Amino acid sequence: MSVISFEEAQKRQAKASTSDAELTPNTVSEAVGQQPTEADAVALETLAKAHFEGFTTKSDFARENADAVAMLACCGLISTHMQDETWTNLWKITSDGLTFLEDVMRGEYVEE
Repeated sequence: MSVISFEEAQKRQAKASTSDAELTPNTVSEAVGQQPTEADAVALETLAKAHFEGFTTKSDFARENADAVAMLACCGLISTHMQDETWTNLWKITSDGLTFLEDVMRGEYVEE
């Protein structure tokens, strides 16, 4: 499974959306290079919370960070699927998500 950046997911969502409100990437970060954005920080915080604590699908945290949760789930970095045919109401990190988080924390993530 390939992993895309939060910014790339935002670009795709902006193209599919009828509203461009706050979905376009930061032009300053594009000019400078791969500088983290606030959206990247929210996505990483959400991924870390899924790994270290988990959070329920209807929690305040899930509601407040719905965009990041949706992007992470669509990318296969978090899931409510545990094993076989077992599903829960708890968002947890996937093996791909853990690999991604470890790479980012070590500073080794390179976008393909």
